[in-house]
Amino acid sequence: MSQPTRLLLLVACFSATSLARADVVADARAYVDKGLQAYVASGPKAFLEYTVKGGALEGNPQTLSQANTLQQIQDIGGKPTAYEIVSTTKLSERSVELLYVVYLEKAAVFGTALIYRTPDGGLTTQLFNFNTLPDKVWPQARVYGAP
Repeated sequence: MSQPTRLLLLVACFSATSLARADVVADARAYVDKGLQAYVASGPKAFLEYTVKGGALEGNPQTLSQANTLQQIQDIGGKPTAYEIVSTTKLSERSVELLYVVYLEKAAVFGTALIYRTPDGGLTTQLFNFNTLPDKVWPQARVYGAP
């Protein structure tokens, strides 16, 4: 293989790798967006089933407990009407943190999710947390501003 051909192949491989890494944020956002659509359409159990599929939390009894807690919040705050993904932060080449709000009829549920790209290229939620109080799940600087 000639030197220019090798250089072109190396540049093509580097570009493809860089594009794949850059997509983790957009892919994670689309992934959570789809999960939140399921939440608004079908409730918290649908959201959690979608977001933990294929990951370490799938089949974990704590996931069902979280679904029940979200359902209890919904029973008080009303049905979900909309959602907003507030921020997306790339933590590493394969990990992304998303902050979001689900708007219920009478309350808001604040959430955070850590999305992980598995070695096979799939996405799963490795951690999620939610509360009606944003400072319980979001970074304090995000809620109260930087000190």
